[in-house]
Amino acid sequence: MKYYIKTYGCQMNFSESRYMAEELGSRGLLWTDNLSEADLIIVNACSVRKHAEDRAVGWISSVSGKKAKILAVGCLASHVPERLKSAGADEVSAKIDFEKIDRIERGEGIFSNDLKFDRIEYEIPVVVGCDRFCTYCIVPYLRGKVVSKNPEEIFSDVEKCVSKGGEVFSLLGQNVNRYDYKGYRFSSLLNDVSYIAGVKKVTFMTSHPADLSKKTVETVAGNGKILKHFHLPFQTGSDKLLKQMKRGYDVKKYTDDISMIKDIYPEMRLTTDVMVGLPGESKCDFEDTLDLVRKIRFDEAYMYAFSPRKGTLDNLMPCQAEEDVGKKRLAELIVLQNGISLEKKKERLNTMQRAMITSISRFGGYSLGILADFSPVLIDAEFERGRELDVMLSGLKGATLFGRPV
Repeated sequence: MKYYIKTYGCQMNFSESRYMAEELGSRGLLWTDNLSEADLIIVNACSVRKHAEDRAVGWISSVSGKKAKILAVGCLASHVPERLKSAGADEVSAKIDFEKIDRIERGEGIFSNDLKFDRIEYEIPVVVGCDRFCTYCIVPYLRGKVVSKNPEEIFSDVEKCVSKGGEVFSLLGQNVNRYDYKGYRFSSLLNDVSYIAGVKKVTFMTSHPADLSKKTVETVAGNGKILKHFHLPFQTGSDKLLKQMKRGYDVKKYTDDISMIKDIYPEMRLTTDVMVGLPGESKCDFEDTLDLVRKIRFDEAYMYAFSPRKGTLDNLMPCQAEEDVGKKRLAELIVLQNGISLEKKKERLNTMQRAMITSISRFGGYSLGILADFSPVLIDAEFERGRELDVMLSGLKGATLFGRPV
């Protein structure tokens, strides 16, 4: 029996898809990246963003009615099971039921090409859930409150991945800063994972501004194996909206944290999440968001127009912004941030940087790599994965940095 997995969502979803693939392989099922060969299609989808939900539902509709059985899993399956069934899913389950798959295989009842077996990069979930209950966010309702994984299990997971060729590890959680296993905190976990034999690079996401600690920043800055990058979503530059969203911080707290990071490590790469078109967002609130983007000058940002999610408090709030207003504000924000991102990349041209090769480009003649701050770079030569080398940042095509080996 052959299976195919299609994943929509964040790194946590991709990590869970890889776990499913390993478990299915241990049960004798064969992975295929050819959809037409599959006897079973697993769709693992996130429900945090409406866009991801719509894409997953549309894709299920496009492939249903063929020979393969379709199993929809993940938090989207918990959130809108009937919509997934209407789209054509044969089975819907919040968590994958391997016994159910066994029954399908007996006739009783994805990895797609975006997930690779042959790789050196691995994602390791370390904390699941969130107990912040931001008004717009569906995560606490679907993933539950924070549960920190036993560090010994994390170390074992990393060691298993090292034995398969893993060298670069991303520690994942909806809020990694809340990791706390019987007093053992996230900064200690970061260090200890980096000390495991075979581990070359460590990164993590996502951090919540209300829970960021100076100790974590100092750990990232002081450990040569930890990539110099923080993903720190600010969501909006309006104190009024931050309070309404129950984010647990204001603009001053956020900017103070950024100053603290830059004081400790001036070259730290900063990325963020931003939403516009929020309920009650005035023109002045939107301008506050643009002002914060101009002030901090993030290296990159994930930018969205707000979409109400069933089951969250924001869905019940009055003064929902009109959809076209959100789209117009998003377009303006994207132009501003993309301009800043491009300027910051141009500033790095003709500088020497240390890179690590993560894969070979499918176009041939190039290697894909990461810099010390987790920036991607396309290197003008083919090298084996895991190799570290100096590169001169020689060009920029679109948003892609190019480098040549030195």
